[in-house]
Amino acid sequence: MDKSTYTSLVHSKYFNPAFNAALFDGPLRIYFSQAHEFLALKIYFSIQQKLAEKFARVKNIHEATGKNVLVLIYPNSESFSLSFENKNQLLALETLDNDDLMGVNGPFDDQQLEAVLRGIENAIDAWVELPPEDTNVEATATAQI
Repeated sequence: MDKSTYTSLVHSKYFNPAFNAALFDGPLRIYFSQAHEFLALKIYFSIQQKLAEKFARVKNIHEATGKNVLVLIYPNSESFSLSFENKNQLLALETLDNDDLMGVNGPFDDQQLEAVLRGIENAIDAWVELPPEDTNVEATATAQI
């Protein structure tokens, strides 16, 4: 774990003492209360299913830049509002040092999972314009020259 990322988070207005558990996978760091482990795992496994190819490419960017996506699942709207202005919103996106931070006003229901995944996808898309999946484009262009 990158100590500077953790230190920055702990000393920021975004940290909540309820965050007593975390999941790390490359650039993805999900912080949560053990009571919300099910939600954290649901987010993690949904990313593995729905964003697998994109997330694999983003891991390479992480290795080169050290950039992370911090997902903080707050235990309730009161704790969420201590870090973010509008306690009625589901997500809040911020930057913390070199990292993208997404606060989740949790717990949330299954219908809101897609919005959480879109928030994570938007954060990683903003790092760099990811190239298209079709790698044969370069070979075709070379063959025409």
